[in-house]
Amino acid sequence: PRRGSRRKTDGRRGQSEAMVVIKQNGSFQLSSTKNFICELCYGAFRSSYHLKRHILIHTGEKPFECDVCDMRFIQKYHLERHKRVHSGEKPYQCERCMQSFSRTDRLLRHKRMCQGCQTKAPEAQLLL
Repeated sequence: PRRGSRRKTDGRRGQSEAMVVIKQNGSFQLSSTKNFICELCYGAFRSSYHLKRHILIHTGEKPFECDVCDMRFIQKYHLERHKRVHSGEKPYQCERCMQSFSRTDRLLRHKRMCQGCQTKAPEAQLLL
């Protein structure tokens, strides 16, 4: 039995309708219909790829495994992001205080709290 089904709205198999959504501020974006429906929770997705990836949440399957600590992940991206825990890599830096983070979401959370923090000059600039 198939776990997901496609809702056809335009009569073409595998394709979805697209429409332009105009926002109140005058900006616009292209919006496509979410034709791929999860039969377990009725979540709607724009492609079969996204539906299949979503279904892993329900099945509990985590195909991507860390070779250092054996943690498992649903998406390859989550595994790659996790590997920074072991490598110590922190590629995202706050331009206000120069603190570094391993993940963009951690940097963004810091930036929301760091609005009043004083900018620390790099040590090289202190040697004037």
